[in-house]
Amino acid sequence: MNRSYDKPFMDYDGMINLMQSSNIDIDNREFAIQSLREYSYYTLVNGYKDTFLAIPGTDCFRPGTNFSDILTLHLIDVDVNVLVLKYILSIENSLKSKLAYLISEKYGVWTDVSAFDIENPNDYLCRSNYSNNRHIKPLRNNRLKRIKKNLVLQCRGEKKIRSEALKHYIEHHNHIPPWILMTEIPFADAINWYSILQSKDKDEITDLFLSSHLSSDDKKEFLKQALELLRQYRNKIAHNHRTFNVRDLPVLPKTSYLLLTNGSLSESEYNNNFGKADLYGVLNACLILFGSPYLGRSLIRDLHFAFDDYIGKTILGQSILSIFGLPEDIFERLEKVQEQKFPNLQ
Repeated sequence: MNRSYDKPFMDYDGMINLMQSSNIDIDNREFAIQSLREYSYYTLVNGYKDTFLAIPGTDCFRPGTNFSDILTLHLIDVDVNVLVLKYILSIENSLKSKLAYLISEKYGVWTDVSAFDIENPNDYLCRSNYSNNRHIKPLRNNRLKRIKKNLVLQCRGEKKIRSEALKHYIEHHNHIPPWILMTEIPFADAINWYSILQSKDKDEITDLFLSSHLSSDDKKEFLKQALELLRQYRNKIAHNHRTFNVRDLPVLPKTSYLLLTNGSLSESEYNNNFGKADLYGVLNACLILFGSPYLGRSLIRDLHFAFDDYIGKTILGQSILSIFGLPEDIFERLEKVQEQKFPNLQ
């Protein structure tokens, strides 16, 4: 049976001809074909065309668009993607470590893996250990039951165990402590676990992340939004979204955020949607939440590595940094945030 497809197979020569018909200049045909073999037409041309289109919603590129510029943008994007994922993972591990320590210290190291029950007062997943706020109670019960159910099913062999640490404890130890359970749960569950803590326990966690002069409520609000921003941003770029064009993200709360950035982000910039729910906001959030100055230094150093070769260079009159939604003085700004977090750092 013959069918007509709107996206039929096209060989590499056809792809080159299609790019040229869309105003993309090809300086070296063989190099372009090799690049398409490595990264695919869809990844390069479709993935970055919004930056180069003459008319949004069409396939007509701006005159002067060069294939090598598209490839360059992709390679920088990959570098930035990897470094951002690395530092968001560091924040995730930090949250899990802090949660595990607090819960183990206050509520013990044992949870009943034979039942879905969250009523046992000896169990660190007992609901009475967590917030009794009327707005949080329904979430508290649902989230604890989710964590307990997944653990019980894994211990019974009815659900796949992802963590080697959990597998080892199931096979060789007589209990599953919080620091082992944390190796199994996703970032979202760790954030949800934090969100149902009693108020005094939340204060302990937020004070470890944010040792600033903000009020307790402001710190809790900022931490919640910053963690959600990092989680959702990570999920999107892990599924092939460009690092510089991720939309529909949680917004960092204005008052506390501006204070924590040490004047490196202005109120007018924030009001114009700059730096509050984008790559720049993610970089700021990481620096603000890092517990070690060495992580901040490492992030800034990695960012230099990704961009330094392209400082001063433009694509169709636009700087590389601005394409990524970053200010031209990004490094000076990030250093100011680092100084705010670690004022005694030499």
